[in-house]
Amino acid sequence: MKNAVLTKEPFVLPNNFEYKNSTGGSYFGVFAAEKKFKFEIDCYEEAVFYAIERQWADDQKITEIDGGIKFKFTSTQYFKVLQWVLSCGCNAIPRAPQELVDDWKRHVKKMGSEDGKR
Repeated sequence: MKNAVLTKEPFVLPNNFEYKNSTGGSYFGVFAAEKKFKFEIDCYEEAVFYAIERQWADDQKITEIDGGIKFKFTSTQYFKVLQWVLSCGCNAIPRAPQELVDDWKRHVKKMGSEDGKR
């Protein structure tokens, strides 16, 4: 946003505005984006409770795996999902998309180094 100006005119959402249309049917974050991702995350321990506590996406699917669950959903909220996976530590392991897996591995590797460098 640039050159914002405060006015007395109220902002009114258009009648046909639908929040889910800008998030790919996901409730994971509030940032509008165009690219949709099909996420697949293996969840364990505390991450299971977070994943199952509510409906995160219209197409959300949860199946049991050994010791946890497989959490699948579609969303445009890539960075919010990455942030959540990283916040779960070893209790959330991304399996798809490959971009998420690679970013997660890069962050984990960097966190494991003593100086925070790659």
